[in-house]
This record gives sequence, structure tokens and C-alpha cells, in this order.
Amino acid sequence: FPFFITLSLLMSGTIFVSFHKKKFDFLHFYLILIITLSLINPGLLYLFNSILEYKLDSSLRDVLFIGDLFFLLLLGGLIASRSERILKKHIAISFGSLIFLTGSLFFFSVIDSVTFRHLVISFSMIILLLSICYDSFCSLSKLKFCKYFFTPIAICSGLSAFFWLSIFFLIINYQTYENIPVAISDNFINLWLILKSIFIFICFRFFDFLDQEQQQITSDFLIKNANKRIHQMYLARASFYKFPQPVLILGALGNVEFANEE
Repeated sequence: FPFFITLSLLMSGTIFVSFHKKKFDFLHFYLILIITLSLINPGLLYLFNSILEYKLDSSLRDVLFIGDLFFLLLLGGLIASRSERILKKHIAISFGSLIFLTGSLFFFSVIDSVTFRHLVISFSMIILLLSICYDSFCSLSKLKFCKYFFTPIAICSGLSAFFWLSIFFLIINYQTYENIPVAISDNFINLWLILKSIFIFICFRFFDFLDQEQQQITSDFLIKNANKRIHQMYLARASFYKFPQPVLILGALGNVEFANEE
């Protein structure tokens, strides 16, 4: 947890230094929300276990994974589209999905089905990470720039999906995650924290990507308009050249700029 606190403080400071002179728009708020959600699980666990010395029971610890699920849901939406209108709808859909998943976890807690609860969490993680991996490859094939940015996302999400798939089969083998030997389960927790910290660094790099994407969109728009105007000028020149009356265009210094066939 101290690692994640240090990471969040460094990012917050860098974000402030980088953007205190710029307009803070919706996408920047969306990214900060994603980074904050990724800190919920380790933050609350450290708060209860180490500071308050209150040991959470298994069901409450599992519910804290909702923060990671919401984190991956919003990250997947950002990779698929940077449209503010679409992302606002995506937040609402993600929140609805989160309520459904939370209700499912509480339901399995009531009927004391720990195995199903852990399987639901791991299976949800696998689906979300595979979706992120797929969207990353789609972005790699569609975008003509910043391909270096989506490559680590695709690799990290693929490795994370394989990681949660391993946990899924271990849960089936040992009945619950708590029955997995401590040496293995502790290593799995540390590995997930490492993978999640890589995702956080990628989210931070998204700030630079958003600026480059906006510049590329503006550049493509200007080139498209310039090509359109050049095409119109070419058509006008061709029309004047075949005009049945003499047309002579002189420059400011008297030099001939254009003369038609007549």
C-alpha cells in the first residue's frame, strides 16, 4: 500500500504541474477517476488490516474487488473510444453492471457460496481484460500514430487475463481461493499489484496520448480542408481556362498570374 500511495502522490503532483496552465476537460477527469479507483482495493485493505487492526471477513474483502472491476470497465471504455458523449454513457452502463456484480457477490455471501463468489470475480476479470486486449489490437490496426502506446496495453492485458485464468482454475482445484497455499496466494496478490501498477502508469501516459491524438485530428482536418480547397481551385482554373471569353489576371506588380485559352 505505501507503494500505491507514493505512486498516487507522484502522479497527482505531476498532473498538477503538467495541467495547471491548461484547460482541465472531461477526459482528464475520467483518467483521474480511473487511477483513483485502482487504489480502492489496496487502500481499504491496508486501512482496515494495518491501521485499524480490524480483520475483514472473506465476503467484505471480495467486495473490495469491485474497485478493480470498475477500474477495468472504465479503462476499456477509454481504449475503445475517446468521445465524451460515448464515455458518459459508458460510465452509466459500467455503474449499472457494477451494481449487478455487487448484488451477485452479496447474494453468494448470503447463501455462503464462497467458491461461486471467487469464480464470479475471476471470470469477470478475465472477460474485462480480454476485452481490453481486443480493443487494444483494434486500435493498433486502425490508428496511424501512437502504436507504441497500445502495444504495452495489449501485452499487459493479455498477461493479466492469463494470470486471472490461472487463478480461476486454481479456485476450481482448491474449491476457494482461501484454500490455495499461502506461498502461492501471496505471490499471486503481489503479481496482480504489479500488473495493476503497470496499468496505472499506462493511464498516466494517456495524458500525452490524448494531446497527440487531438493534434493528429486537427492536422487531418486541416489537410482534408486544404485538399478540398485545392480541388475547388483546380476546378475553377480548368473552368476559366475553357471560358469562351478572354480572361487575364494580373498580380499586384503587373505580372500575369493567369490567362485562359481565349
